[in-house]
Amino acid sequence: MASEHLLAHSGTEFGPVAIGKGLGRFSGAVANALTKLTGNGTVAQTSERPVLYAAVRSDTTDEP
Repeated sequence: MASEHLLAHSGTEFGPVAIGKGLGRFSGAVANALTKLTGNGTVAQTSERPVLYAAVRSDTTDEP
């Protein structure tokens, strides 16, 4: 859910609280999910203080 939120707002950074409010979820649960998503490369942590995240774009095109 958190990754879909970030992808829907591509190019924008969000913290766990803002994502949690957008999804109707607790920020702690969102923060845990974002940590896992950062580990597998789905999202990137863009700032340590305040903690912010953004979607990672997968530009996998076959065009030269």
